[in-house]
Amino acid sequence: MTPKNNLYKDTIIFLPGTLCNERLWERQIDFFESEYNIIIGNLNNYNSIEKMAEAILSKAPEKFFLVGLSLGGIVSLEIARIAPQRVVKLVLMDTTPNPPTSKQIDSWRVFRKMCESKQFDDITKKHLLPQMLSNKNDN
Repeated sequence: MTPKNNLYKDTIIFLPGTLCNERLWERQIDFFESEYNIIIGNLNNYNSIEKMAEAILSKAPEKFFLVGLSLGGIVSLEIARIAPQRVVKLVLMDTTPNPPTSKQIDSWRVFRKMCESKQFDDITKKHLLPQMLSNKNDN
């Protein structure tokens, strides 16, 4: 077996969810970085799933493993649709095969503005947590 170095290592691309960055993947990076090249995709600068996918593909090697969480999973599915021959393995977590709804996109815009105005903690407390804990099964 030939030893792997950076030129010959397989690559894992991690795509985070909304409001997440590379910190989300710190433990995975620590675990995998000795055996794999690691790329953390940035989805923040694009206004469509297609543009996010194209941006990731433009920086990706010819073949790679792809891991996506939530929004990153939606983008991962688009990448797999556009370039299935390049995706060696696909891991999807807490995601959906459906594109984001207009309501989701609107809320992401609100969340981004809240982050820019240093209200990050309020996003979870006032917006996300009440949705996750609400009882929508009322009779």
